[in-house]
Amino acid sequence: MRRLRTALELPDGLERRRARYLLGLDFDGTLAPVARRPVLAQLPPYNRRLLLRLTKLRRARVAIVSGRALIDVRDKVGVEGLIYVGNHGLEIQDPSGRVWVHPQARRTEPLMRRLARRLAKEVRDYPGVFVEDKGITLSVHYRLLPRDVSAAPLHRRIRLLVAGARHRVRLTTGKKVWEIRPKLKWNKGYAMRRLLGVKVGDWIPVLVGDDNTDEEGFKSLGPEAITVRVGYKKDSNARFRLKNQRQVAPMLEYFLREWR
Repeated sequence: MRRLRTALELPDGLERRRARYLLGLDFDGTLAPVARRPVLAQLPPYNRRLLLRLTKLRRARVAIVSGRALIDVRDKVGVEGLIYVGNHGLEIQDPSGRVWVHPQARRTEPLMRRLARRLAKEVRDYPGVFVEDKGITLSVHYRLLPRDVSAAPLHRRIRLLVAGARHRVRLTTGKKVWEIRPKLKWNKGYAMRRLLGVKVGDWIPVLVGDDNTDEEGFKSLGPEAITVRVGYKKDSNARFRLKNQRQVAPMLEYFLREWR
């Protein structure tokens, strides 16, 4: 995996002057710094201005591809003309406002509600831990757990809880978060492919993210896509990486120059 330096010069031959791009950007840890609580995360004003400029390009479409619920990430970004993808690709809203939700994910909503109630009881004895109910997925955040309290016992209890519904849901890990999602062959990469539709050969997908669910998307998009990991991860599925979240803005500036 090559590191994209501040100048963000891509290898020769990767930039195609007549190509068009579908740019997928994660929110937390990519467009916005990670906050102690999800509700506190804010999109930097300069990044919002860059997104507005990107929506004007003829050779690019821009999607915000987040693990947050669709309505949540849409409210956090608040830029018209974008595609919004929520719940790790399970919800998609196009610029006209039409919403698509993965039909099999919809069928797990009653189960998710039951799991949310059970999880709320499980985390009560762990200070700073809370459950984020996103309708068709759940997140258990433990970033605020005191350092002298181990998260391992809680993780074991959550694994046992999810094991009772293992044929319908799956448990994955992220940055100080455990994600409970429908057990489907679907992720951010598949959502990008759905957006491309029959235009795959004419459009180059670009996915930028910083966490494990982005890694799933990188792998699903394959070697023809431009995939960028924000921050270091050994054995990342991404082709390129940025050193940190602060380098995302220079990358967007680079795309604005190259995709005019």
